Amino acid sequence: MVVSAVTGDNPIHSCSSWWKRPGENLTLYQRSACYSFVRVPDHGVPDPFVTAGGPAADLGDPEAVAMETEFELVIGSDIAQIPAFSDRLEEAMLANGFSSDEILDTQLAVEEAITNVIVHGYGRQGEPIMISCRISTDRAEVQIADSAPRFDPLSVPEPDVGEGIEQRDVGGLGVYLIRQVMDEVSYRYEDGENILILLKKRRDE
Repeated sequence: MVVSAVTGDNPIHSCSSWWKRPGENLTLYQRSACYSFVRVPDHGVPDPFVTAGGPAADLGDPEAVAMETEFELVIGSDIAQIPAFSDRLEEAMLANGFSSDEILDTQLAVEEAITNVIVHGYGRQGEPIMISCRISTDRAEVQIADSAPRFDPLSVPEPDVGEGIEQRDVGGLGVYLIRQVMDEVSYRYEDGENILILLKKRRDE
């Protein structure tokens, strides 16, 4: 469907129509700002966009618009499907002002977490992994949910990184890496799903 966004006589970025599928968010860019609008509902009629100052906010002012991007994606338990999500994550974080190091840290943690689900959780291809992202100008939150057997990755003891590779126990390094590069990591088991939440905060340069 085509989604149009116009406030009064002022089209955003000299263009007022974008192709979007039901269930997707609409994200616009203007003067180095990322404008995210609420999800296009399944009935195909776009809900009113969300702005920091309410529906009457001036879209010409970047500070007046809520700078938040949300999207969800379901991938199969196949490592080959990870790069496409990682690319979309990078685009959203770049649009919200994250540094290349912060983006790389988040991509690394997410890729490691998804790989753990595929290899150690399901152990086979063809199973669903649900990924939800909420990214604003100060934080990026990624939620990874799967229906593999219940397992809390945060229960894995931290490895002794002071030992040599020969003496070190196998396993635990991936979770250790995730904890090192992310600001917050949490886990819960809910409605038959493992849910891992990764949080990265944007640092002011």
